[in-house]
Amino acid sequence: MVDVASKVFGYTAFEVGSKGLGVTAMAKKMDRKITDLLKEDFTLSVEIVASKGGASSSQLISQIREAAFGGLNFVTVTSGVNGSPRSETTALSKMIQDEMGVPCVAHFTCQNLIPEELERELYAHHGYGLRNILALRGDPSWRAAGLVESRVRERSLEYAYQLVEQIVRLNRGQRLGRDTETSLKMPATNFCVGVACYPDEPDRQKRIDYLKRKVDAGAEYAVTQILLSPESYEIFRDECVRSGIQIPILPGICILKSQEQAQKLAQKFALKLNANSLRALPETDQAAAASPDRFLENFVKNVQELRRIGAPGVHSFLIGIENKFAAAALQKVQDV
Repeated sequence: MVDVASKVFGYTAFEVGSKGLGVTAMAKKMDRKITDLLKEDFTLSVEIVASKGGASSSQLISQIREAAFGGLNFVTVTSGVNGSPRSETTALSKMIQDEMGVPCVAHFTCQNLIPEELERELYAHHGYGLRNILALRGDPSWRAAGLVESRVRERSLEYAYQLVEQIVRLNRGQRLGRDTETSLKMPATNFCVGVACYPDEPDRQKRIDYLKRKVDAGAEYAVTQILLSPESYEIFRDECVRSGIQIPILPGICILKSQEQAQKLAQKFALKLNANSLRALPETDQAAAASPDRFLENFVKNVQELRRIGAPGVHSFLIGIENKFAAAALQKVQDV
């Protein structure tokens, strides 16, 4: 087994046993900024859904241990119940960093929350040692709960770029409602701010303008929506460069089991499909179960193509896939 921890994180001790992965001498390696990782090498990362399907924290940690055999550079943890930052996201992110030594990016949503609430939550994240934030608009709790409408709260944030602006101000030590003397006594935060972007958004101007506004607000890197085609990433990346957007953009991908699954995702999220890649997959989920090597090889080829065209890494959304397949796929990528 490759000594992944010393290779990727620079730890002095690492061991893999029958019970999983153990890491010692982690120190402050675990809270390294994502932008620093992206400068060093092609990164592998995954998204973990907080409390997905009622999974316990220990189950999620076990899943990450399995995926870590593929050489993960970092993990992102989604917002919890009802899209609120007041969730198990903070605790789970802290647990992953402490027990696994893997830097975590906490999803942080802002819509329908007022600046004072957001400031308290951001300081809570910082107090837990979490330095990486994915700043998202998200849905307010009433919408996530399936309600048709509710009154928008006065002074609440509406867009992700506003959250980015608030985080950047905190990084400068500028707190809300504080005079200069008091603010100087409070330590500035030290967040690395990522944002989402949408290469398959049909309106070209929107997909560029939305990201540019976040970048102008202070975003340091971006993660795309799920992409089913490397060409979507390449076209979007080139559009961004021409528009003066220079931050690293990580393509979001998933391990597609079958043509059936790919077509459902494409229809649900208005995504573009790659015809050649699609033909390489088993036709149905049932057929995929009988030949996992086929779709794992397709995943590896997509990662190789993304690396060839200049992506700084890949971010995997583990959707509808058994964790053992995710671990196997990541290991194949690591071995390439």
